[in-house]
Amino acid sequence: MIKPAKNFFELQEEARRRTGLLVFLFSCAVGCIVVALYVVARVLLAIADEHPRVSFPGNLVWWDPPTFAGILLAVSLLIAVASFHKARKLSAGGSAVAEMLGARAISPDTADLAERRLRNVVEEMAIASGVPVPAVYVMDKENGINAFAAGHTPNDAAVIVTKGTLQHLGRDELQGVIAHEFSHILNGDMRLNIRLIGVLFGILLIGITGRGLLRGMSRSRSRDSGWALIVGLALLIIGYIGTLAGRIIQAAVSRQREFLADSSAVQFTRNPLGLAGALKKIGGLEVGATIHAHEAEQASHLFFGQGVRIRLFSGWLATHPPIAERVRRIDPNFDGEFPPESANAAAPLTDAEFTAPPVMAAAAETATFGDRTLIAARPASVVAHVGNPTAAHLDHAATLLGRIPPPLREAAQTPAGAASLLYALLFADDETVRQGQIGTLRGAKLEDMDLAAQLFPDVQALDAHLKLPLLDLATSALRQIGGDGRSRLLRQVEALVIGAGQLTLFEFCVQRTLARRRSPGPGRPGATAYKSFDAVSKDLAVLLAALANAGNPTDPDAAGRAFLAGVSRLPMAARKDVDIAQPDAPPSLAAIGSALDRLGFAAPNIKQATIDACAHCAFDGREMTVEDAELLRVISIALDCPLPPFLPAEMRDI
Repeated sequence: MIKPAKNFFELQEEARRRTGLLVFLFSCAVGCIVVALYVVARVLLAIADEHPRVSFPGNLVWWDPPTFAGILLAVSLLIAVASFHKARKLSAGGSAVAEMLGARAISPDTADLAERRLRNVVEEMAIASGVPVPAVYVMDKENGINAFAAGHTPNDAAVIVTKGTLQHLGRDELQGVIAHEFSHILNGDMRLNIRLIGVLFGILLIGITGRGLLRGMSRSRSRDSGWALIVGLALLIIGYIGTLAGRIIQAAVSRQREFLADSSAVQFTRNPLGLAGALKKIGGLEVGATIHAHEAEQASHLFFGQGVRIRLFSGWLATHPPIAERVRRIDPNFDGEFPPESANAAAPLTDAEFTAPPVMAAAAETATFGDRTLIAARPASVVAHVGNPTAAHLDHAATLLGRIPPPLREAAQTPAGAASLLYALLFADDETVRQGQIGTLRGAKLEDMDLAAQLFPDVQALDAHLKLPLLDLATSALRQIGGDGRSRLLRQVEALVIGAGQLTLFEFCVQRTLARRRSPGPGRPGATAYKSFDAVSKDLAVLLAALANAGNPTDPDAAGRAFLAGVSRLPMAARKDVDIAQPDAPPSLAAIGSALDRLGFAAPNIKQATIDACAHCAFDGREMTVEDAELLRVISIALDCPLPPFLPAEMRDI
């Protein structure tokens, strides 16, 4: 089995370092454009100069600091404003990128069989990865085989495929492609990629301006059109410098990441022939992976395959490695021959496309989901599985989805149904308290209140390990609620939580998970505000104390030992100048919420240590229960660290 050499946190840190490479290359590109514009400006000024002291070109004064400074300022300002404008347009995340490229959102309750299959594959992989189900889009006008994932974080991610992908790929091949895209979601590639779109737009703007000026002058008969034509032509030529620079930046930032994503996809699906088959079909298709959308050039580094064809210097400027090389790394027996286009059509869809494979069904029969004991505690392995799901997790995810009652899965497919489902998840078991919560919803005159009450019996009967997957399913539909509806939903969630009275730590963390996934909080998505352990030492103490008390509610001594077990895993535990003491009383929910918020904006190495400490605290010297495992998972989610579902003993691989 092929495994990435680095864990989730190392890959996140590497993605941040690559931002530095992007800044360096961007600065070089801007410098080249400024120099080119300066040279053109000096030549044009010399041609237009009416003073006899300057004779063009021999006596041209090439160095003119004021002119150079003016051009540098103007170009830098123009590119910065254009890049900022583009970034603002894409601030909504993956959905904004999808719409920029003309993609259509696939409804969770779509009746189209190919679209249903795609959504099923995406849902399985999202549950297996521990991330919310991304929005799913299709590019109806694109016949090539291609796909991409876009977004700032997993909370606003979208997975987009072309019509050709749905038409030509079978389920195994589609699964391989989607697993590749999930690797980009989990490895931190998306944030850099979406920033790169904004950067490239600024660099390409000069060429776009030149093309526009030339088109305008071609329809004008003004006496000044000659000068405008010269200026437009100069800008167009300089624009090609920006285009070349953009290609180089895209290739430098994205090319090697494709090999890592291919390897991760093989690990995820344990089916190298699925991904290899998709790549072979691209090689055998005349249109290949080509994307014809107008904005494709800016987004070519996002795609699964080389979406924009490179005619010159393709070895240097291509954003993706050659298809044959990618296939050979996955399938060493590949002979270099791609299947003919006539053999590229996918087999007709059958019912088997929408049911769990035999291995998943067998796992469902043997899994002891009703037993409180899930697996023996092995906290040291938890960090390694953050952002690193395996084929066993994928099998388990299909099993979990198959165990969710149909009425609940159907409700999760529409915005109104998903809101009702969310309310039902927050209803209290106590009849009196629950009736008070229902009264709160009635007072708000919510149309989906009655459905929430109808769904509650099925929700109440759910095993604890099914609630997070159900919440992940509902998140996809909840994203479609915008504006006032979104604010109203969050207000009602808060009212239900308050109305429940005594709130468990698990329920509180689920609430925080929803808030985090719906709205990441202050600051830029994925921003890092805390880079030292000293800055969050009190937050770590609060979180570990909460976990220790939740796992040992009636045994203060055991809670103390669990707290110390967690603290001992922190890098600063051995420092004499740092005292992480257990609070005298169990932390309040407000304190826990504040700690989670701050730790959510900590650097990757701090998050890694936090998850490791939490695992050792929660599972200190005892077996892991469903409640323990799910509590650790929602804490990981609150920290933007996707932790796959823990496996039952019969499927144990951690």
